[in-house]
Amino acid sequence: MTVSYMDSRSPYHRKQAFDLGDSGLGLTSNSLKLGCDCLGYIKYFDGCRITTNGEAITVPNVVCMHEVDEGIGWKHTNFRNNLSTAVRNRQLVIQCTATVENYEYILAFKLDEAADVFIEVKATGIVSAIPMRDGVKVPWGTRVAPDALAVNHQHLFNVRIDPAIDGHSNTIFYDDVVPTNLGEKGDPFGVALKVQETTILY
Repeated sequence: MTVSYMDSRSPYHRKQAFDLGDSGLGLTSNSLKLGCDCLGYIKYFDGCRITTNGEAITVPNVVCMHEVDEGIGWKHTNFRNNLSTAVRNRQLVIQCTATVENYEYILAFKLDEAADVFIEVKATGIVSAIPMRDGVKVPWGTRVAPDALAVNHQHLFNVRIDPAIDGHSNTIFYDDVVPTNLGEKGDPFGVALKVQETTILY
């Protein structure tokens, strides 16, 4: 993950924070608290990290695992007898939070009952401000207080997933909907579509 700032003035033009790489997600992880970081029935897991002297220490409650309700997962009403069936979308969330300088990064792995895996990253905390004289207007920031400017920036995340489901002989592909191209005879109104499967090569 990198955070690039868009201030063209020297020395700010070199401001580029490699938050998780330089600071370390494990080294900056929070001890999570019930009712604040996680809700409901929760299982906490401790973590270990290394001090500057090379000693291992235990950090309590670094990871929490809990279940959340994400609304309706599936529903159908039979119009013939007016009976309906609904299934809730329950998700198992495995989550940690790291404080890096002025930001908190919340990383959550979400697993649902349809065997989907979602990775959710949230950034919160406070913005990094620089001095900017009142009355001076620049396009690359937002004034947040007298003589203070928060520079436009972006957080770029990169995640590598190696699930190794049933071994390493896996193939990832995506589906797209494309025209059938059957021509005037096979599809005179041009409405026929087909699913095209594309393998992702790496």
